Formats: sequence, C-alpha cells, structure tokens
Amino acid sequence: MVTAQTGAMLPKRDQGIVFLISGAHGITHWIYISVIILLPEIRTEFGLDYTMVGTFISVFYVGTALINIIAGPIGDMTGRRVLFQALALLFISIGAFLLSISVNYWMAWGAAILIAMSTHLWHPGAIPYLTTRYEANRGYVMSIHSLLANIGDSVGPFLTGILVSGAFLGYSLGWTWRDVTLMLSVPGLLILPFIVYFVGMRGAPEARKRDAGMDLRSYITGVLTQFKNRTVLGIALITGLRSAAQGGIRNFLPFYVVDLLGMDLAYGGFLLMVMSLGGTVAAVPAGMASDRYGRRRIAMLALTFTIASVVLLTFITSESVLVFTVAVLGLSMFGLRPVMMSWMMDVMPPQFRGSGTNLMFTVQSGFSAVTPLAAGIIADAYGLAAVFYLIAGVFLIANCLVYLLPDDKAAV
Repeated sequence: MVTAQTGAMLPKRDQGIVFLISGAHGITHWIYISVIILLPEIRTEFGLDYTMVGTFISVFYVGTALINIIAGPIGDMTGRRVLFQALALLFISIGAFLLSISVNYWMAWGAAILIAMSTHLWHPGAIPYLTTRYEANRGYVMSIHSLLANIGDSVGPFLTGILVSGAFLGYSLGWTWRDVTLMLSVPGLLILPFIVYFVGMRGAPEARKRDAGMDLRSYITGVLTQFKNRTVLGIALITGLRSAAQGGIRNFLPFYVVDLLGMDLAYGGFLLMVMSLGGTVAAVPAGMASDRYGRRRIAMLALTFTIASVVLLTFITSESVLVFTVAVLGLSMFGLRPVMMSWMMDVMPPQFRGSGTNLMFTVQSGFSAVTPLAAGIIADAYGLAAVFYLIAGVFLIANCLVYLLPDDKAAV
C-alpha cells in the first residue's frame, strides 16, 4: 500500500526554489507547445497533408522517447539533477534558434525534435529533485511544477497564434512562424543562470547527499525490482494513455477549429490557452486533494470528467459552449498530471525516482508517437470528428486501469 503524505507549508526560501524550478518548467512547455500551434503554418510552407503532419508529430515524440531512455538511468546513477535542468534549458533554446533559421523541411523537423528531447530532458532532473527534497509535500510541489507548465501551455499557443495571425490590439505585427521561434530561443537562456546559482550552487547539501547516485550494478538490480511492481507498471501505462490522448487533442484541435469551424489560427490558440488555463486552475487543488484523499480517487474522478468533455466537443456548435467545454476538459485532463506524477514518486524509492520518471515519460512518448499518425490517417479517411472519439476511447481505457490498481491510503 502507498501512503500519501501531507506536511506543513514550505518556508519562503523553499517556496522560491519550487517556483523557480517550476517557472523554468513552464518555459520548456511554452516553447514545446508553440511548435505544435505553428504546425498549420509549417504545413502550408512545406505542403503537408494530415498524414504527413501526423508523421511529423510522431517522430517529434520518438525523440522524446530516446532521451527518456537515456536520461532517467544516467540521472539516477550520477545524481546530477541540476545539470540535467541546465542542459534542458540550453538545448531547447538552441533548438528554437535552429528552427527559426531552418532552410528546409528536414532541418525544421530536426530542430523540432531537439526541442522535444530537451523538454523531456527536464523531467528526470527536476521531478526527482523536487519530490526527494520536499518529501512530505510531494503532491503540493508537483502541483506547482504542473501549474507553471500549464501556464506555459496557456501563454504559448495564445501568444503564438496572435503573433502569427498578424494583428494585436489593432496593430499589424506581420510576424512569421520563424520570427516567433527566434523569440522563443531567449527565455530559457535568461532563466538558466538563476537555476545554476540558486538551485545548483546554493542548493541544499542534505538534498544532494540523499541523491548521490549509485554504481551500475546496484542500479540495474534495484530498477529491475521496481519495474516488476504492478502499481509502477500500471501508473506508467495510465500516464502513457493519458499523454497520448492529451496530445491528440492538443495537436488536432487547431485543425478542427481552422478546417471544420472555419475560424482563424488565433482562435485555435485561444482554445488551447483556455484548455491549459483550466489545468492551471486545477493543478494545485488536484495535487493537494490527492495528498489528502488518495491518488486513485482523484485520478478516477478527473478521467471521468475528461471522457465526457471530449465526447461533447463533437456535438457543440455554439462558440461560448465550446469555450466552456474546453475549459472543463483542461480542468480535468491537466489536473490529472500532478496526481499521476506524485503517485509514481510515492511507490518508487528516492534513489530510483529518476527511472520512475523515465519510465512514465518513455511510455508517454511511445504512445504519443503512435497516436498522431493513427489520428492523421483516421482524419483523412473519416474526418476530424472521428479523431476525438478515438481519444475518448483511450481515456476510457486509462480510467479502467486506474480502477484495477490497488487503492492508496491518504493521510487525513
């Protein structure tokens, strides 16, 4: 059995560290999601159909799977959590710059993959660092980490959609997708020195001591034991299904808005912002509720609302109802993220949390690599609405798996 823990609120200095790391996490998501919202523009420049767009996204996710396979074990064996965070910020900035100057489709694809890999390099550094350093407040710190990611997911598509659409508050901007990606190469470099100094150089010595790493033989023996755990594998599978379905919505909602509803890209970006803002509102309450009432109960509740919202999307014609439904969808779908991360950290010993994180995101990347291609083929054959029924089915399977996992006891 797993026991979720609650603790006293963190002091100001620790709150600052949590928000600094989480803010950097938000920057990686901002850059990552901006690549997704720019895909209709990239598609136009390179003349892609839906199947090719799906292939582009699938390889995008293959890059994340490769970095997950490598980064988790190295992070656990070396304990260099802060170094991973710094490298992620550096490489994602380089990827955004290369995308802005790409001279052909293949260079743009490669730069996008570097951005995806850098986003996922962040997780095995930051998540084990936070959950090990703030053991008694695990649900809370993961909710802040997810909260800032959701803000990045919100600001990114909305701002990008406005910039590329060419007008803001009556002023013509005339930015291209290349101009936007050049701008995105800057924020990560600005926050990088703060991560190095406040988290790395002035980080808590006791946290570094607890995460000093291990030799290869000890690591392999220990991690194989953990990966035989039914709950560990179940959580990884559920997060993989959730991520694949979430990615399907995020990738194809802009096309649904532009191609079927006849609206411009800025409105697609606005809906993605609304969806992420729903998650922003839900992240902290969901994380804290899972600390108190248990991860399993909150996960099942969130997935139930998610399934209902996805199905309703295909029947809506009113803009106001569409916005409300997308907000509810974000509330439930993104609110699930800190719950599942905290649940995995509950069941993994501290020295293997990087690999637990790695397992979650590797499964997520693997599932996410298949879903866009399958969704693209379905969209070409049966229309975009059919994609959302596929997504609802994936969420339903995830909810069934949550029900089959052992219940976790929460401190009340």
